[in-house]
Amino acid sequence: MHLLITPIKSQLLKLCIITISLLLPYNQLFSATQDTVTVQLKWSHQFQFAGFYAAFENGYYEEAGLKVNIIEGGVDINHIDEVVGNNAQFGVESPKLLLARNN
Repeated sequence: MHLLITPIKSQLLKLCIITISLLLPYNQLFSATQDTVTVQLKWSHQFQFAGFYAAFENGYYEEAGLKVNIIEGGVDINHIDEVVGNNAQFGVESPKLLLARNN
């Protein structure tokens, strides 16, 4: 079985890595008061979340002073409500999450 990475998927993966790298310096300031954060995934553990797992396994979160909990999503979990309800500080979603959090 071959994994096909289309140009769109490649761009999305790059965007995720850039976003995480931009957030890490911010989280160093944030970590003085809170060093544990939760990331709520929108679905079950799978390849689309590889950047989060790679950062975890390579110790990038730890280097930034963060203990990161990656929570699996699923059919019975409303991942947007988890972030909006502050059960998770970060979430994986389209702009719907930003709009819901803003409201």
